[in-house]
Amino acid sequence: MRLVVDANQAGRVPATLPAGFAGLTLSPFLVAEILLRGPGPRTQTFAVLAAHDLTIGMQPRELLDNIALLQAADIVRATPFPTPNSEVHALSRRLLNRSDYPQAVLWAKKVKASHHKLCRNFASMAARARKSIKEQRIRKLNDFTEVKQVLAQGSESFLGSLVNTTVRKGRPRVVIQNRQALYDAVMMNAYLHRYFHALLYYVVSVSRLWRDQRLNRDPKATRDDWSDLALSLYTGDGDVIVSKDALVRQAFAAIDPTVRVLSAAALGANPETTLRA
Repeated sequence: MRLVVDANQAGRVPATLPAGFAGLTLSPFLVAEILLRGPGPRTQTFAVLAAHDLTIGMQPRELLDNIALLQAADIVRATPFPTPNSEVHALSRRLLNRSDYPQAVLWAKKVKASHHKLCRNFASMAARARKSIKEQRIRKLNDFTEVKQVLAQGSESFLGSLVNTTVRKGRPRVVIQNRQALYDAVMMNAYLHRYFHALLYYVVSVSRLWRDQRLNRDPKATRDDWSDLALSLYTGDGDVIVSKDALVRQAFAAIDPTVRVLSAAALGANPETTLRA
């Protein structure tokens, strides 16, 4: 089990992790967020993180490149992490232990710009979701169970289409040609399952389709919701997310209530009691 760290808590991770947790899992987008901070805060935050065993995930695009070339059984077992001896892992470790980041900062700026563009594109996804809801004559959705019934039943559903489009787009070779078989394999993978469900949750939220108005959300071009949602790709069974972000708490409460979302302060105050509660 690992702690999956959000950018807003990265510099506050306690020096001693709760018993049973092997280390920290970092999204590559968290690394980008930290790189965009000033030199002092950046160095300090990386020092806090580097004191622990770290696993840094691939970017979603890299994982999708990989699974496009896999058979169903291998897709189910795939993880979003590079192997310990891979070039990606070595580069990540060097980054966390360096004080000079000029090229990395340029990469981080590109990541941030692409995320802002992606968040703007969610408007078109929201329009498609509203159309699907309207066709089924459902005005508002009560919970994520209902969302899945309406928008995630099979490869031709809204989510099924999203999975197939996301995996196949820009990739001339995809091993699994059958749309339903690809959708089933992706949904059986614990990491990809949470990832696409988090994306579906967000589309429903920005479509303002929740009956509970507190869950509806207006996307902003200057707010990087994608970095928060991407935590879902790196969260395995038994992991705990360390975040104070409301979107992260709401999304996981909906898509997978078994995943705990706690602040770093809660972990440090009384970790054993907190994690058993």
